[in-house]
Amino acid sequence: MNIKKLVAFVSAIALISLTMSSHAFAKNADNHAGILGMKKGDAMVFPMYLAADGFKTNMVVINTDNSHAVVAKVVVRSQAFSTELRDFFIYLSPNDVWKGELCYANGNIVVRSEDASVWNPATGECATAANPFEYALAPVICEDLDSLMYGYVEVFEAAAMNWAAIRDTDLDHCVNIRNAYEDLTQVETVNCLTGYGEYVFPGDYAVFPATVIAGYAVNDKLTTARETFWGDFALNSITEVEAVLSKDNLVFPYYNNGRDISIAALTFPTKLTRVNSDCEVMQVRSPFFVQHGEFGSVSIGDELISDSILGIKYNYDAYDMNEKAISECQVSPCIKGKRLPWEVNLIDPANDLGVAFEEGWSRISFGTTTQGADLDQNDMSYTGAPVIGMVVHLTHNGMSVDQMAYDCGEVYLGEIDKTLLNCVYQGGCRVTEVTCPTCPVCPVCDADHLCLCETEAACEAAGGNWCDGVCQAEECNGSPAPTCGPDNLDLCTNQTACETAGGNWCDDDEDGVFGCQPEECNGGGGGLPSCGPDNLNLCTSETTCEAAGGYWCPDEVIDCQPAACGSGSSTTIGEKTVTCGTTCFGNWTNPAFVQECSDWQAANCQ
Repeated sequence: MNIKKLVAFVSAIALISLTMSSHAFAKNADNHAGILGMKKGDAMVFPMYLAADGFKTNMVVINTDNSHAVVAKVVVRSQAFSTELRDFFIYLSPNDVWKGELCYANGNIVVRSEDASVWNPATGECATAANPFEYALAPVICEDLDSLMYGYVEVFEAAAMNWAAIRDTDLDHCVNIRNAYEDLTQVETVNCLTGYGEYVFPGDYAVFPATVIAGYAVNDKLTTARETFWGDFALNSITEVEAVLSKDNLVFPYYNNGRDISIAALTFPTKLTRVNSDCEVMQVRSPFFVQHGEFGSVSIGDELISDSILGIKYNYDAYDMNEKAISECQVSPCIKGKRLPWEVNLIDPANDLGVAFEEGWSRISFGTTTQGADLDQNDMSYTGAPVIGMVVHLTHNGMSVDQMAYDCGEVYLGEIDKTLLNCVYQGGCRVTEVTCPTCPVCPVCDADHLCLCETEAACEAAGGNWCDGVCQAEECNGSPAPTCGPDNLDLCTNQTACETAGGNWCDDDEDGVFGCQPEECNGGGGGLPSCGPDNLNLCTSETTCEAAGGYWCPDEVIDCQPAACGSGSSTTIGEKTVTCGTTCFGNWTNPAFVQECSDWQAANCQ
């Protein structure tokens, strides 16, 4: 292998990124996704592809079922903002395998396959070696920050059909299965898919497994005309998918010397960012990033490319082979300073973590708890981050790929399990003397926990003093106890109350200031915007849209909008209805559609 060429390639794409075991959870209802020990399921993620002149990534999807034919949708997404670069269907008969590749050809990064399990629209027949399926990836929206050279790939099982019932011996299997799928009105899936990838470089290659999710259960017919997102058209919400992927800690070994290096890859497949032409983040679908993400700026050299990139902070420890250690966190509580801005993030231990050791291991952790709901709107939450981690080792002996070891995140589903979380936070009062989720009984309103008394009667029964809605041990002294307001911003415990009082809600200030403060957060924004009357474009479901006073219009250019669906003059562009009074940036990833929309509105709307 030409190790110098390989290192140069991986280091180059790492520079772009840097400058700018089984896991199951407690269930109390059916149809919750999980990761099964046998690594078979109905959805999967290839966490990182690499493609450039001389370098390619093979993808293999296997149908392990003896009696079902399977249709699956393959979606290729970009590295920084999850732009949909290409989507297509594969058609697998029982025990069938599809193999494709992402590579450089004819001056473009393309997805290519000679496998007869994929339909080739250019020829109107199944692909062959003579007439392969070959399509260039679509351009990214923000070329300064995003990349076609690497990204990630999703596979969604669209349907599983009884092979004996649909088989037509006069047709190729691909045609047979495709015709049967087009006739379906209802879809079902089977946990029978698995897969792996291969990095192929000059003189070397390495195999890595796909991350397989079981029980995701697509329940609506998928097409290429509408984009497929985690949590849509299935029996699992995006929070459930994130809970499946949640990890409290990630651990990986590394090399960091003159002959051998390691590059860690951390992928957030549920983030699903939407940006405008100015490289500003307009929306993310991930509950994790909505609740814990922070905006920051990205520059290349001296040029500011964007001041609105949503990333996530993390903490790390690194060790050598003799237990010597370095840590970002020197004192407690730890204020995390490292940040992952993209959907696929590459970390070089030497340049990004400041690791001076030549060999050892590192731990990355997030320390977060995310609240959400399952598909039936039952409360659920999880700890950690919805991330897939792997590490590529480039050594003088060749290349290898390791999956990162990890500690599963804790997942809480429903009211009973939610009580365990309340052991840590109840009524805005932190109960530090209780360790959860092992505590047998969560604390209640009593003399030792007056902050948990929510009524005057309960407060007085516990021996407290009810002072303007707050139960406290001290006497009220004839005046109400201080509450959240312009003169007591430190008593504002959430963003809404803080901003109502005229403060700035700062999730994580560079100077170590957290919560509500009179000063702007790091000189800007005052916290992370969320779905609300002033930010309808951040509402990602019908329920949250209507609660914010908007109209849910899934077939129009923007899902949640202030005007009634279909009001005013309209036209159709790229499968979306465009009306006057709505923004031309919605769920599109094609800049040409956005421009066409803007031109139409300029000509037809007052």
